[in-house]
Amino acid sequence: GDVNLLTGGLPSKKAKLADRGLLIKKERFFTITHENFCPIFSRRLLKFFYRKENFFPMAKTIKFNLICDGNPVRTLDDLRNNFCAEDMLQYFHNGLLERWLTVRGFTEELEKFKKISPQNDIHIIKELVKIFGVDSELSDVEKDTYIFTYKQEQQASLKKYEEQEFKRKVIIEDYHAGYEALLDKIIDNKDNLPVIKAAVQEIDEKYFTLFRMQANRVGWLLLNKAPLAILAMLMRDSMRELFIAPPSSKSYLVSMRPGKDDEHNTSFDHIGLYDAICNATATNSYDKLKAILGDNLKEFAGQTDSYWKDLEPKGKRFMILRMESGNYVRPSNANGIEESFNKINNRFQIFDGIDYKSNNSGNKLLYMEV
Repeated sequence: GDVNLLTGGLPSKKAKLADRGLLIKKERFFTITHENFCPIFSRRLLKFFYRKENFFPMAKTIKFNLICDGNPVRTLDDLRNNFCAEDMLQYFHNGLLERWLTVRGFTEELEKFKKISPQNDIHIIKELVKIFGVDSELSDVEKDTYIFTYKQEQQASLKKYEEQEFKRKVIIEDYHAGYEALLDKIIDNKDNLPVIKAAVQEIDEKYFTLFRMQANRVGWLLLNKAPLAILAMLMRDSMRELFIAPPSSKSYLVSMRPGKDDEHNTSFDHIGLYDAICNATATNSYDKLKAILGDNLKEFAGQTDSYWKDLEPKGKRFMILRMESGNYVRPSNANGIEESFNKINNRFQIFDGIDYKSNNSGNKLLYMEV
C-alpha cells in the first residue's frame, strides 16, 4: 500500500508521517513475516500501537445471570436453590445454559452438560439434576416437566388454531380428541403418578366441563383400568366433589341427574361409584391398595403414648386414606383439632402436614402425598 512501515521502503518524509501515525488507515491490517520484517522501524511501530491500544481492542468476556424461578442465578448454589424444570428446559434448548456455564467458568459441569443426549425433556431434566446436584424429589421434577410439556404442546396447538382459523366443528372435535387422548395417556401410564397428575391437572384446567358431564363414565373406567388416577382426582377440589358423597347425597343426586329420556344420559351413579372407591381403600383391602399405590403409599404404625407425633412437616399436603379406631390425626401443629377415624375414613381429607396420636403400635395410618 501507500505505507510499508515493516519493510522500511519509505521516503524519509513519509517515514516521519508514518511514525506519527498519520498515514496509518484503521481499516488496514499488516502481517509481519520473516520476509518483510524490518527491525529499523519495529520500535517506532510498537510505540505507535502502544499509544493507540484501542486500535485493536481486547475481547472481554461478558458475564450474565440466569433467571430461575424468578430469581437471579450467579453461582451453582443459586442454581440449585432456584432450580426450575421449566426454566432449565428453555435455557437448555436455546443455548443460554451452555453459554452461562462457559462464561462463568464452570468447566466440570460444562463437560458433563455437553454429553447430555437430548432424547426427551424428562431425560434432559434428570441429567441436569444429576450434574448440578439438585436436592429435589425426582417425582416432583418429573411432574413439573410433564406439566411444562403439556403447556408447550397447548401453546403450539393454540398457535396453529390462530394461524389456520379452524372452523367451530373442527375445534370441538379436536377438543374432544384432546380430552380422550389424556384419558388414554392415563390408562397407558396407570402406575406412573407424575404422568397421571399432569394429565389430571390438564383435564381439570382445560376440560372440566366435559369431564363433569362424563364423570360417571370416566370414574368407573379409571377405577377399573387406572385406579391410581381416581386418587389423583380426589386431590383436586373441583373433582373430588364429583366422587365423594356429601351428607345430603339424595338432593345432590337429583340435581346431578339428567332426564331419563335423554339419549346422552350420564346419570351419575354417585353412591355406587363412591362405595367402590371406598372399598378399594378399605382396611381389609390393604394389599389391593398397596398394589395400586406401590411406593406412593405412605404408612405409619407406632405407639405415641398419648402425645402428638410430628409425622409429616407443615408445607407439604397429604391425603389421609385410612385410620383405625382409637387413633387421632390432625394437620401439623393444628392445636384444638383432633380427628377420629369416623371423620377420616372414606372422606379422603387433605392435611397440611400430619400430626398423629395412637396408643396401639399395631394400628396403621395410611396416607399419600398430594
